[in-house]
Amino acid sequence: LGVLYFDLGKYQKAEKFFLESLKMANEIGFLERISFANQKLSEIYKLTGKDALALNYYKAYIKANDSIR
Repeated sequence: LGVLYFDLGKYQKAEKFFLESLKMANEIGFLERISFANQKLSEIYKLTGKDALALNYYKAYIKANDSIR
């Protein structure tokens, strides 16, 4: 659902789903989902002018993505 809301430009609703996805992924250590959720949250925050949050989630995305490889 997060991707659907993101694609529709409904960033507040997308944020809610990606934060929940990130929480669950962290609980079970699902690195691919952690990486994806962080990437999408970074994009949401960049698009909504929350640059500090965007940077934090981008860094988390890079860290998770590097751990997958």
